[in-house]
Amino acid sequence: MENKKLDKRVTHFALIAAFGGFVFGLDAANISGALRFVSSLFELNSIQQGTVVSVALLGVLAALVVTGFLCEWFGRAKVLLAIGITYAISSIVSASAVNYEMLVIGRFIGGVAFASITVSAMYIGEIAPAEKRGKFVSVNQFMIGLGLLLAFIINYFFIQSIDSISWLNNENVWRYMLGAELFANVIWIGLLLTIPESPRWLIS
Repeated sequence: MENKKLDKRVTHFALIAAFGGFVFGLDAANISGALRFVSSLFELNSIQQGTVVSVALLGVLAALVVTGFLCEWFGRAKVLLAIGITYAISSIVSASAVNYEMLVIGRFIGGVAFASITVSAMYIGEIAPAEKRGKFVSVNQFMIGLGLLLAFIINYFFIQSIDSISWLNNENVWRYMLGAELFANVIWIGLLLTIPESPRWLIS
């Protein structure tokens, strides 16, 4: 009985960590639908458009340099919580951007949060029993795909609703695309507040 309860708790915590993959998928894909509206509003050239999309890669590269150190120093759970907050900041800054530079900063911050993929997998690998680690890490990958899919669906919904919703137009639709992710961010942050630190980090 105790083992079953423990398995349920481990599964619960692992799924919360895997939800980071879902948030990553949302953040990575929502720019695809917003880009043409942003380009029109801010009159971006091809280089600037490419920068808006690719700057997230620079963010994750910068984050990966220090992520391992932060995980060892503060613990996996705390770093995941910080990443969740970083995703929320990215969503707010990007959706409220008043110029190209602010949007690039917002996307860069989102790229920093992309480290969630690595940290989530690390946390799952350390908290899950050996026989279930592969399954839980696979769930993390599935959540990424689900997040990507939902971002495309949300973008499609907003584009189709431009003519039918009075407060939605070509000038602001991209803000709702980039800001919709905030709901998932808040949910994940709330869930992360409930998870314990990984046993391996506590022992170390």
